[in-house]
Amino acid sequence: LPAHKAPGPDGFNAEFLHACWSIVKQDFMDVFQQLFEMCGRGFCKLNQALLTLLPKRADALELRDYRPICLIHIVAKVFAKALSLRLAPKLDHLVSRNQNAFILGRSLHDNFMLVRQSLKLLSQLGAPGSCSSLTSRAHSTPYPGHSSSRSCANMGSVIASSSGLPSSCPRRAPGSSSDG
Repeated sequence: LPAHKAPGPDGFNAEFLHACWSIVKQDFMDVFQQLFEMCGRGFCKLNQALLTLLPKRADALELRDYRPICLIHIVAKVFAKALSLRLAPKLDHLVSRNQNAFILGRSLHDNFMLVRQSLKLLSQLGAPGSCSSLTSRAHSTPYPGHSSSRSCANMGSVIASSSGLPSSCPRRAPGSSSDG
């Protein structure tokens, strides 16, 4: 933990831990052991935090001129850091393969590529399928070129062209007329 960060509700920061570690080490180890065994009592205060607003600039007058910060107890900070360091190498096995965001070595874009490849395969096989459009305004504004009669293959092309990516999907569905 960085030494010069703001203290939490307990009044301690990492600088205190660095300076007094030889004195508080055993107490920390005892607390960690109880937390890992999930048998601690009286830890409800660890869930307490101070929420405060820090000014973004010196002449802050309005709410938008501030940013919120949440200050938690030093024990909770260290415990959370220890858990994250212990869990990080195991996340690939703990989190399902179809969950691609925020896991090292995985990319949210993999899901897009999977859908795109699936649409291409469906189109090549001539298999019937259905697609839904996703919109950013609660289904009120469809993406550019949207038409309720478009086929999956055409939707794949529209999605790919709207995102600026090259489209490998055919421009028309199997069995559709060549005039569009």
